[in-house]
Amino acid sequence: MRRFTLVATIAAGLIFGTSCSKTQDTAPETRLFGSPPVINNVTLSQSGSVGEAACQYGQIVEGWFCGEGYALAATPDINIQVNYSELQFTVQATDPDTQAGGQNDILLVAASYQRTNQGQPVETSLVMLDDGSLQAEPFQYSQQGDIFEACVADTNSLCGPNGLTCSAAKYTLTSNDAVTGDSTFSRGFALISNMMTLTEPDPDTTSLGGRGTGAAVDCVAAVKKQFPAITDVPLGQPVSFKIEVVDRAGNLTAWPTRPQGNFQKTTIACTGDACGCCFLVSDNPVADCRGRPGLEGAPGSGFEAGFCTIL
Repeated sequence: MRRFTLVATIAAGLIFGTSCSKTQDTAPETRLFGSPPVINNVTLSQSGSVGEAACQYGQIVEGWFCGEGYALAATPDINIQVNYSELQFTVQATDPDTQAGGQNDILLVAASYQRTNQGQPVETSLVMLDDGSLQAEPFQYSQQGDIFEACVADTNSLCGPNGLTCSAAKYTLTSNDAVTGDSTFSRGFALISNMMTLTEPDPDTTSLGGRGTGAAVDCVAAVKKQFPAITDVPLGQPVSFKIEVVDRAGNLTAWPTRPQGNFQKTTIACTGDACGCCFLVSDNPVADCRGRPGLEGAPGSGFEAGFCTIL
């Protein structure tokens, strides 16, 4: 029953967008009670181009400055684009113990891959669903960036009657599954490298850290409605996935071959207001952003010529 417990734990986590890991492999098929699931077909599709997500972050950055008491002259033009490895899994699976008109006896369909996790080999599982995507109850992804992204107008804000108040955002994710209850389990995933390349602005001097990484994964979740799975798989090498199906009795069936997908380094670019972009992606804005144009302050703010000029 140990295997069933581990897989059930993964089901409870990744269905709602968190991540879990396991370290123990088993035989291709494990039978406890009844008949094990049957995997009829597995497809891993990946387009020739990388996945792309583009987001407008001007109001979010304005809201952050407003929360600190700095009123801007206008909402800045701040746009980020994230390029990442995008994968779509489809698994056709049935279970002989499923009764006609009753609950599907399949509990979990997952694709697992290995990553080093700072030197320790672990296995991360990505859960697939047969829920009809948009027709199903969506699940929520909590923002990872440390700048609050859910902003609303607030006449009592710290920066005046035309200001904003921001809070932590939650984004709706879907499985990308086409039809519910057809024994085809699907999921689109964004594989995000744990180290990113900043292409704009000024990659030689800006310290891309947790703030920029958080904005990147949040953008993917918000626009693509895909779970952004951060991994440290070696760049440029194919990623092999183990496909497993578990039923409600704990019987496990594994697909005999491992489909592979390409994995490249994630890139992030921020264009528009140079000062605002730097504040969005840098963990050391005082050193990185000094003197950059943009983020003009409202009259009487003391930084009408630009916030980065007073650093």
